[in-house]
Amino acid sequence: MTWEPCKYARRWPELWAPLTSRQRRELSDSLGDDDAVPTRSDVADLADYVAGSITAEQYQQHRDWRAVSAETPRGST
Repeated sequence: MTWEPCKYARRWPELWAPLTSRQRRELSDSLGDDDAVPTRSDVADLADYVAGSITAEQYQQHRDWRAVSAETPRGST
């Protein structure tokens, strides 16, 4: 089966470049099932997880950090 790039692969092709064909399909499939609109950071972390560069725990930690950052108003301490 030939891999067709998803809209995020076309938007940020550099995140897909180091991945194998199987990893590219896995990453695209993971993003296709999600109704949320991921940021580049979200996709980069997922690509790192799919490639085995970070663990599931690290991936979740990064997601949690972004969620906290999004909830904290700028200028707050």
